[in-house]
Amino acid sequence: MALVAVFCLSAVAASSALAVEKKGEIVNKTGVAPTKNKFVGTSTTAGELETVAGSKIKCTGTHVTGTIATTKTGEASFVFTGCTNASGNCSSTGAVAKEIKVPGVALKGAPQETKDFILNTVTEFDIKCGTVDIKVKGSLLIPVTPESKLGTLFTFAAKGKAGKQEPEESANHLEAKFETKGKFEDASLAAEGLEVTFEEQVEFI
Repeated sequence: MALVAVFCLSAVAASSALAVEKKGEIVNKTGVAPTKNKFVGTSTTAGELETVAGSKIKCTGTHVTGTIATTKTGEASFVFTGCTNASGNCSSTGAVAKEIKVPGVALKGAPQETKDFILNTVTEFDIKCGTVDIKVKGSLLIPVTPESKLGTLFTFAAKGKAGKQEPEESANHLEAKFETKGKFEDASLAAEGLEVTFEEQVEFI
């Protein structure tokens, strides 16, 4: 009887694991990519880009707009506002003072075991803080909540500090090069509390 019980418990555990296996997809209520596929989000939580050597850029807010192309891919543009560092005000090429624009960020569903993440891949772009030139490139995983629940409002929360991202993945990492350092270093992004609204009800599965 004890042996039977063990097998039963194993079967339940296995079926539960299968039930929560993530696909890394975003779908509407019919299980396909949303037809009203735009989203927009804002956060007034302070954020920070920081390298392993301690170089930093701090911003006071984040804004994102984007579209979902398929159940697993999309594109977004991020705007960070109120950006400064020890050298002065920071802005990307062509942006107004204290504003960093990051256009053309490629999005891809990236399930990690039983948790949904969005892989954000950034093409190299330039920032100037005071007289210091900075380059940023690479990718990072951003967790999404809630999961497996239809809705229009979700939270994206990039968590990182001192050049280490959460979750930390060597294959998916931001890099930054400050002119004074002369080489690219691993960098982390902290940009939490980004409340994102979709045009129609969607679900991360």
